[in-house]
Amino acid sequence: MRKASFTADEAFSLLDQITTARGKTRSRECTEVVQNIYKASFVSRLGNAFKPSRYRKAIRSGVDTDKIRGIINRSPYGGLYELWEKSPVRMEDEPDWTDKIIQALFPSRSRLCVGVVKESSNIVPVNTKGINRYQLIVPNIPIGEEALKNDGNPSPRAKANFDGRRFLVIEFDRHDLLFDDQAAILIHLAGFAPMALVVFSGGKSLHGWYYVANASEKEVVKFFEYAVSIGVDPATKTINQYVRMPGARRSDNGALQTVYYFNPGVVK
Repeated sequence: MRKASFTADEAFSLLDQITTARGKTRSRECTEVVQNIYKASFVSRLGNAFKPSRYRKAIRSGVDTDKIRGIINRSPYGGLYELWEKSPVRMEDEPDWTDKIIQALFPSRSRLCVGVVKESSNIVPVNTKGINRYQLIVPNIPIGEEALKNDGNPSPRAKANFDGRRFLVIEFDRHDLLFDDQAAILIHLAGFAPMALVVFSGGKSLHGWYYVANASEKEVVKFFEYAVSIGVDPATKTINQYVRMPGARRSDNGALQTVYYFNPGVVK
């Protein structure tokens, strides 16, 4: 395809239409094939006449695919490598870097809700050594040791145990957005709220941590609704939602939840 002078976007469109004509939707596989051939970041033709079914669903739900393409194509910041290059602090060579990151992001006497797996939850001091043994963390500070869930059972991670947001975490659940594309969107959103951290989920997404402790709930909702409109997963709107612990390893695949960007200076 490269020898035939197809662009990456044209190659994707051709492959996707061929597989769809054969009764199969293989957009994710087509994206991976084209990415490997061209070694370049591109956005699928989401707004054109050909739309796979999941994109139709996204459009109906209010996702502005034209806006997404515009942000990525016009991004002056580059992709994931450039994001890492712009990180004010790099701690990848320090063995206790996760401990230092967490202690820089939260007040010294605070306690945090963490988990080894999604079904577990523990309240631990922010200065816990080796906190990266927990692969999950709630990015907001709990009120106490536990509270009642909707079913009446007590849990450290009950929604009632969290009264205010410290961070709003932005993540992605779209197969059409490559890591370079996600990085461009996260940097774009940093123009609306201070971005303190970008963490690799160990799977298909980057997680951007935005400091919102000084913002009103109305401002946070407005920011998040805009983020969702440009491709962000709405799941992390919940105040007690688990996100990936920076520097820990996923239990299901062993992948490192790498920190690509760290700016503790935005936390005040």
